[in-house]
Amino acid sequence: MEEAMELIHRIQTAHGGRLAESEAREELGPWVTDAAKRAERLSWLAIKGSPAVLMVTYGGRKALDAALASKNAVPPPHWLGGALVPVRSPTGPVLLPGPIKSYEEAQKRALEEGILTQEDIDRIARSPRREDQPGEPEEYRPLYESTFPGRRWFMIAPAYTEQHPLGGGKLDPAGYEGAYQVTATLTRRGSPNIPYVYVSDPNMMEGDSHLRLPELTGEGGAVGVLSIVHTSYEDADTAFELVPNRQGRLGKIRTVLRAESVGDAHEKAYRLLNPFLCDLSYRYDIPIEVLQMNVAELATLTVGGVKDDDFHEKTFDHEQFLGDGLNYGELTHYEFFTRLYREGVNSSSVDYGFLCFYRVAEGIIKLRRKTIIEQEGKSPNEVSGPSVVSEVVEGDEASEAFPADMLGESVWTAFKGLEDDRTKVAHAFFHSEDPLEGHADIISDRLEAEEQAGIRRAQARFIARRLMKSMYFYSNESAEGSEK
Repeated sequence: MEEAMELIHRIQTAHGGRLAESEAREELGPWVTDAAKRAERLSWLAIKGSPAVLMVTYGGRKALDAALASKNAVPPPHWLGGALVPVRSPTGPVLLPGPIKSYEEAQKRALEEGILTQEDIDRIARSPRREDQPGEPEEYRPLYESTFPGRRWFMIAPAYTEQHPLGGGKLDPAGYEGAYQVTATLTRRGSPNIPYVYVSDPNMMEGDSHLRLPELTGEGGAVGVLSIVHTSYEDADTAFELVPNRQGRLGKIRTVLRAESVGDAHEKAYRLLNPFLCDLSYRYDIPIEVLQMNVAELATLTVGGVKDDDFHEKTFDHEQFLGDGLNYGELTHYEFFTRLYREGVNSSSVDYGFLCFYRVAEGIIKLRRKTIIEQEGKSPNEVSGPSVVSEVVEGDEASEAFPADMLGESVWTAFKGLEDDRTKVAHAFFHSEDPLEGHADIISDRLEAEEQAGIRRAQARFIARRLMKSMYFYSNESAEGSEK
């Protein structure tokens, strides 16, 4: 119904109610054929002539007017990206999955192929159930914090009856050993994202990219699905399906693999998929960005995923800008540092964001040393880094970014702790690494570092903000600090 209404809307508003079917397919994509047939059955569209012409009927115009009037009109233009999904949900920010038929089919295939076994299901049936957590809603699992600052896990398990082998209590949202379907939904730059909405079912998202997929047609006109096989020395071969959106562009990539848990499935899929995504970006010179990763446990049909939303909405405080007017020239180097900071915040690259925040911190420390050397007439050897950094790692932001044993430590210690990471991120090879030997070790080391990318970015961001706050918004900085 939504596709039929969208087709009517496109033809009526952009083409005056009349458009050749071939032109519609070329402009809008292969989904037009099925949508046109449905619209014709609803008497919204007439298909006449040879070659066929799509004409919006009187009934179609009335249906479109009624939909617009009721504000339940044309579905969002999915070509903008995978983030456009319904946001009204009785279960808060986590959107419940749609029909589980597709997952039941994936479960059946996994059993037939031996990726999932009856032994896996029986083991889960015998496992102890999870007890209710205080204040936990019945409808959906809460959002679980991951080690990545701002990353949220969300899992939804179906409610089985007491008589069902998997009934008798709540299943563990962390998952069990067995088969998992992992789906990576892609997005194009500039696509709108809906913060604080967590889509548990990737079928609710279409996804988009800059890569158009060729159409594969099998026997009987069946549409084929492209797939690539990843061969690894450590694991068995893994097949990734390339799922097109309605415009024929790559929208999602999914696979089924064995894992110990939901987290293990996500990590394995990412490690296998990441080289392929990087390869696509290089070969076709296009950005390849993952909007969200979804994980479905096929034995239990528990669905969910992971989403990064570490930048939250803030309320503008105009009183901070009151005065005689903004004169950024009076704040020495302030514009330079905020330019770097903005680059770090805006970048979709976690590593580049880390480098930007690190440069802000490094620049402020060097400026402090230079000022002391010039004003006090000291030599560079007399002014060390630790002597110019009095700030400590403390506060709510620090507790989210740093381990407990770092709280209360000097910001200088935290900054120096990121020095090796900065070198690793900024350079292809360390001075101690041989690019001709130990290639596998270097790649493994980089993959392990990638898993900590969000943590080091959050830490560098905290350090940069703390030093800038002291430099530009505090005077007479003391242990307690006093606001200007």
